[in-house]
Amino acid sequence: MPCAGTGDSCPYTGLLRALTETENDKEEVKRGISVLLKIGTVFRAGKTTTGCNMEGYGAGAASAAACLAEIGGGSPKQVEHAVVLALSPTIAVPCTPRVMVPGLCANHIASAITTGNNAAKIALKSSMTLNVDIDAMIAMAAEVHKKAAPVITKINIKWMGPYFNRNDDIDGWIDAEVLEEERRSVKGIRVKAVEYMREIIKDAPPISNPFGDVVIGGSSIAVGSPTNMGRIAHELVEGDIKEIKIGLTYNLFVRRAINIQGILMGAIFGAKTDDIHAYRRVVDYVKEKKIKVSIKKIEEPEVQRIFVKTDCGECMVDSRNRGGGRVTIIDAVPSKDEAVAAAKKLGIVVV
Repeated sequence: MPCAGTGDSCPYTGLLRALTETENDKEEVKRGISVLLKIGTVFRAGKTTTGCNMEGYGAGAASAAACLAEIGGGSPKQVEHAVVLALSPTIAVPCTPRVMVPGLCANHIASAITTGNNAAKIALKSSMTLNVDIDAMIAMAAEVHKKAAPVITKINIKWMGPYFNRNDDIDGWIDAEVLEEERRSVKGIRVKAVEYMREIIKDAPPISNPFGDVVIGGSSIAVGSPTNMGRIAHELVEGDIKEIKIGLTYNLFVRRAINIQGILMGAIFGAKTDDIHAYRRVVDYVKEKKIKVSIKKIEEPEVQRIFVKTDCGECMVDSRNRGGGRVTIIDAVPSKDEAVAAAKKLGIVVV
């Protein structure tokens, strides 16, 4: 059945029915639904192209969170927090052409309610700090929605095409050559999907060792891989460190509040990614020893570089961030081979 031109009406009507069947205070329900609709109208205005993040899933989750936080007795700030928390995991989630595949949209709608409910409970029941304004979160969702949709939809069509609903009567009006090309594409994608997954599975670890190293700072991509770059540099030099230069791609640069400590502790102490004590004391150590540190932003994606100067020599590691604590080594001083050997000695995965 249609969703009135926007998928968010599906979770809205479902939540309304659930509330009217379970809540005795109908005035409370009316107030909650009023908040839900008000948040929903913002998403309706912000939706300008395809994308479930601004309708069924995203708008539904954010609006459900606002409604449930309001009914739960939340303050305006708690309602705001609920919306922000609910919206976060929905950013850039696509819609069309998933709607052409049976079953997928149903879980988007159900997820809107469960995500909104979880967000409302966290906002109401926890003491977690949240400093993101609702304006910034919705603005980001709207911009990502607009810019990501053309890219994501193209990829969706590529992989989901074989599973689209078909209508023989409608297809009767399509040129036979076009339909034949679609059939060939469908067959080819099924083969490519198997090949693609076989390549992924080849790199999957055994169930006896499913996890990577523990990473202090909360992110294996933002902290783990940069820290391991620092550890490699530590192996390449001797002597007392006098200067460290760090270059980070833009998305790592903006997360410098959590990753620079990791890079420094790796380079100075050779500390592993799970060394919380080194992580906490390294900045004070740098200040105490008067080690000169400079940090620069690099526009090129995935880049993470480090230069270390000591009283005995210097080294450099130019690497690429591969997540999960993994790195690709592009170049190094004294040599790339020595850097790769150092990584192997340390148990760092080089890809």
